[in-house]
Amino acid sequence: HDLGSRSPFPRIDLILCRNVLIYFTPELQRRALQLFAFSLRSGGYLALGKAETVSPLPKYFAVEQPHLKIYRRINTPSPMPVPSALDTGHAARIPSPLSNRQAVGGQLVAQSVSPRVEETAQSQRAALLLESIPLGIITVSRHYDIRSLNIAARTLLNLHSASAGDDLIHRLPPAVAQPLRAALDATFHGEPQTLRLRCDDDVLESGGRNLEILCYPPADSALVDASAILVISDVTASAQHDAGSDAEREQLRAGLERETTRATRMAAELGDLQRANTTMATNLAQLRADNELLRVAHEEDQAAAEEIETLNEEAQATNEELETLNEEARATVEELSTANDELQARGFELRTLATAREMERARWEAVLSGIGDAVLVVDENERLLQTNDAFREMFGPDLPFAPKDEDGNVLPANARPQARAARGEGFETTFSLTGPDGARRWYEAKGQPIRPGEPGGVVAIRDITDRSLRRLQDQWLAIASHELRTPLTTLQVLLQLAQRRREDDERMGPLLDQAREQVRRLGALITVLVDAERLRGDGLHFIRQRVDLGALVDGAVETARHLARGQTIALTKPTTPFWVDGDGNRLEQVLLNLLTNAITYAPGTSQIEVRLQRKGADAMIEVRDYGPGIPAADLERIFARYHHVDQGVTNGFAGLGLGLFIAREIVVAHGGVIDARSTMGEGAVFTICLPLARDEIANPAPVRVAKPARGKSKSPAG
Repeated sequence: HDLGSRSPFPRIDLILCRNVLIYFTPELQRRALQLFAFSLRSGGYLALGKAETVSPLPKYFAVEQPHLKIYRRINTPSPMPVPSALDTGHAARIPSPLSNRQAVGGQLVAQSVSPRVEETAQSQRAALLLESIPLGIITVSRHYDIRSLNIAARTLLNLHSASAGDDLIHRLPPAVAQPLRAALDATFHGEPQTLRLRCDDDVLESGGRNLEILCYPPADSALVDASAILVISDVTASAQHDAGSDAEREQLRAGLERETTRATRMAAELGDLQRANTTMATNLAQLRADNELLRVAHEEDQAAAEEIETLNEEAQATNEELETLNEEARATVEELSTANDELQARGFELRTLATAREMERARWEAVLSGIGDAVLVVDENERLLQTNDAFREMFGPDLPFAPKDEDGNVLPANARPQARAARGEGFETTFSLTGPDGARRWYEAKGQPIRPGEPGGVVAIRDITDRSLRRLQDQWLAIASHELRTPLTTLQVLLQLAQRRREDDERMGPLLDQAREQVRRLGALITVLVDAERLRGDGLHFIRQRVDLGALVDGAVETARHLARGQTIALTKPTTPFWVDGDGNRLEQVLLNLLTNAITYAPGTSQIEVRLQRKGADAMIEVRDYGPGIPAADLERIFARYHHVDQGVTNGFAGLGLGLFIAREIVVAHGGVIDARSTMGEGAVFTICLPLARDEIANPAPVRVAKPARGKSKSPAG
């Protein structure tokens, strides 16, 4: 084939030409090399066989490997080669029509092939005519499909790779396709259109030019396969120079009209060709009859007919296979239909289940909203799944909160209700929380697993603050009334006896001492009650100043020695002062509470030990007694409010259970820690750690430990 008469394929990576060009004339060789340059992309390669004697055009190719004859396409624009006069002889090489008559069996038979050959030659001449004109000609169907286009149209609209049957609108960039589509729609309604477009570099590769597209409607718009004709011309020069004179414009217009007339004539010829094709299809039956007569006359035609019969048998076998495939396809369709029915049934079931689940969820949320207790649901990771309105009102929208026990200690993370519920435990517990207003409230929590034996659970929390406070108030009032009544009764009796026997000085002394002791106890009770009430309200008040712990311990031990019941209080402390920042009276109150407890709960023992020493950045005070000790169950709650340790050694006076509670609050307010440890039968040890003053930490004095002071008399200073 002559490559120049076929649709070119630009942007090719490699062309291999072996033993071809040596048989071409020099003109045809030049045109073939120019066609190669047009088809190759920039940087593409042309490889020639060793027998090829021609050299590529240096304008378009650079030598890459001279020994192997490999050339590289350089970035020089190459226009599509215009068919030369050589191509015009192509039609002349078509075999001439047979004579009007031919002898068959000694008779002349009319030759019916001549019109077809004539029409083929006419079509080829029309195609060559389209390719030779400088205007772009495109015929387009109603569906925008390309039916024919010439080289000029390919070049102007950058449609080098387009072919018949392609969608013209989708082949063009949007800037050209949108106005062209509107123009084509109007054209197929019988209205000729003229479209002028400015094509920049970002629209077409051959940018920087002005195009004029004339759209001519089909001669008969009623035909389904009617085609519109697009005539594309490059009007860049006229747009840039603005047509200097009216005469020149008239000449251009006349030339355009001539070209339009020519294009219309060509379109008419194309219509004639289409009608001729229709006529050829009509004559096909007659040609088949003629072929049957020729088969009788010519053995070659008979062999061809036999081959056709063989092909027909193969086609019949193919049809049978297609029928089998159709049956299989129908069976597959039936299976798919059955599967689709099953899927629809499953979808209906799923929708029914989803509706039921949504209704169940709505009922569940209504039940949760109507419950007055706070309800929360957690998974195994303590992630909050659901809460009700009561929970959000009590604790806010978020789950994290730090519950405390009844004594105000923060519960460990694994003992909190949400953690126990996440582990799937069933439990009942109480805890307390301090609200934003500082008020403390008590709650009761009950948890159950969502599914037995699996993690995750539901917790119901009820506010029992009023009930707990009433119970504690009742207990406190009962204890306070009893404890206050006992020393007052004793004091009243002693004072009556003292008044009756005041003439007897020797007997009055012990009675008055006991009276003073009862008065002291009553004063201590009142102090404890006042402190407890302050802790429930705004808290204790402190007068902070620099305090020497050594002197404070000396004073507290000396006071306790006067209250001892036969015990010796031994004091061990450094001779250097230990300075802390705090309220000296409150700290002495704590130490006296520990000493009076040791005296009260360790009767019959010989010694109580008090030790003051330094431990890192803290001062540590230890009070040790050798009494019966504190049971482990009581030791865990020894600093709780209203907690008593009943060991039967207090002569019926167990106190209010507030002393150690107040002592802990005072120590904590000073930034310290108070602790207790005990072994049954070996006594108890209470430890206080208080932070030293900053200058005491930075410049510690040398520590010299004084010898323990023993006995009930006042110990020497230092």
